[in-house]
Amino acid sequence: MPTIVESKRKRSILLLGNFRYTRDKIINTTIYWKCENRSCPGRAIQRDLNPSFMKKPHNHEGDEIKCKVEEFRMNLKRRIEDSPQPVKKIYREQIISLYTTSPQITQFTPMFYEMKTSLYNARNTSYPPAPRNIDDVIIEGIWSKTLNGELFLLHKLKHPIFGALESLKQLSESDHGHLAFDGTFKSCPNQFYQLYSVHWVNNELSIPKLYTLLLDKKRSNICINF
Repeated sequence: MPTIVESKRKRSILLLGNFRYTRDKIINTTIYWKCENRSCPGRAIQRDLNPSFMKKPHNHEGDEIKCKVEEFRMNLKRRIEDSPQPVKKIYREQIISLYTTSPQITQFTPMFYEMKTSLYNARNTSYPPAPRNIDDVIIEGIWSKTLNGELFLLHKLKHPIFGALESLKQLSESDHGHLAFDGTFKSCPNQFYQLYSVHWVNNELSIPKLYTLLLDKKRSNICINF
């Protein structure tokens, strides 16, 4: 089955029959591909949305392993772009899946540390651009919800408050009405001064349930928020 992947230079590469092709030219709705081996006459063609097919044969053997590894890279990056799961977990699952279907290819796939930079770059493409100042901070869509689709942004004005509705219920049922509060500066986005959290106390165990981002450490702002 023909597959199109992206090279390190962001160029389209066609994988077809264990051969790699680079794009030669496009005429109207027809794409012409040529073997990446410059001394090879191998050619492929794709008309409209139909699958690509070989037009001229090659003068060398195909490289199944190289093509399979390229497909692995492509599928891995696409899943990382679409899934909120940790990058390393996705890599591990894809390796296991590859070993199940094509164990002979696994030994040729790059290790995680060898792909780490490109994989995290793929993840970053699905993120909105980092805000430069407080006015650029816009929290909406999937970024205002949990992984289960539940509303997580309870207040989105000057000081955003994060938490699930279930968290509010648990806070109201905290042991003897006790709540714990904590502020941290190291884990706070640059546009804010501190990340402040409200903790649910249950059986002497403190669990954070609500979070807010503050522009300073004034007690008055903390009281206004909560």
